Amino acid sequence: MKKLLSFLAVGSLLVSCTHQQWSTNDPPPRPPLLPDVSTVDVTLHVDSDCTINDKWTMKMAADTWNKQTNGLVNIKLVHDLNFSDKEGLNRHYLAGHDLLVCLEPGSYQVQEADKRAGSRLYGWVFPGSGVKSHRPVTVNMVSDRMYMGVRETVYIHEFGHLVGCDHIDPMDSVMYPFASFGSPECLKKADLDEFCRANDCGNVKLFPCE
Repeated sequence: MKKLLSFLAVGSLLVSCTHQQWSTNDPPPRPPLLPDVSTVDVTLHVDSDCTINDKWTMKMAADTWNKQTNGLVNIKLVHDLNFSDKEGLNRHYLAGHDLLVCLEPGSYQVQEADKRAGSRLYGWVFPGSGVKSHRPVTVNMVSDRMYMGVRETVYIHEFGHLVGCDHIDPMDSVMYPFASFGSPECLKKADLDEFCRANDCGNVKLFPCE
């Protein structure tokens, strides 16, 4: 799959990622990004090269964030990103759209991102942690590396970065920086606490999974 190399500006990559093994220094805690209780609305324009499996999984991940935050998160997926359509691609760039791109493991972007992270990545968000305050954003997924036990976890994790979440320590949380077979496919209390650290949830009832 050939993608435009200028697309990701890999040279200045800051990685917020889910991977098999890695180490990184997360940024210091940030103050809440939203002064008042309000919804976090994200529209992602999705790569036409993503598989049906990926499209189904990303929808489930978006629904997970919507339902477990009781509507505080609204992630909309629009399947209209086509890298062979230069005019359409230019319109996305000019409009500053948030994008979701599916990449092959052997692509230049993935190899460079792996090198910077020090391990094989499942996915990452550019420009990096805290992306909710830096738009536009690109979510990069390496779906060929994902097997059934981690795919949904990785999508939920990367969408977490979209709504302001950083990596957290509990190993049984979605926002833990490692994904493996048996990782949770829903938001635990620690994940929702991290979401509310970045966004004022007020008295809205949230629904963590057990």
